[in-house]
Amino acid sequence: MMRQPRSREELLASGAELYEALADYYFRSNHRWSAKGKAIPRILKRADADLCLRFCNSFDELFSHGESEKVIALVGELLETNGGFLFDGHRLEAPGDHRKPIADTHRISERFVVPQRE
Repeated sequence: MMRQPRSREELLASGAELYEALADYYFRSNHRWSAKGKAIPRILKRADADLCLRFCNSFDELFSHGESEKVIALVGELLETNGGFLFDGHRLEAPGDHRKPIADTHRISERFVVPQRE
């Protein structure tokens, strides 16, 4: 919803959700304790001062001017280490030995036959 928001309100609401979610993703994907709310910039600065500056500037631009490009670029950068953005249609197949066998649908349907009333 940040690439094509229906309204400024929707953009800001999406940004507010993303602020904590992106910080949480960064911390956890780097095997660190997470942070919430106003603690995010302080903890992020300790972990990576350059990233903290870019994080704060990109969200400041989003919240002050409604510009989401820097936030979207930052999200892409952070997600890139784990394969990047996932879009509709993404499918990850499990190896064959990790899958459950497909049930015999004929046998299952026989068990659930509803008797006909006369």
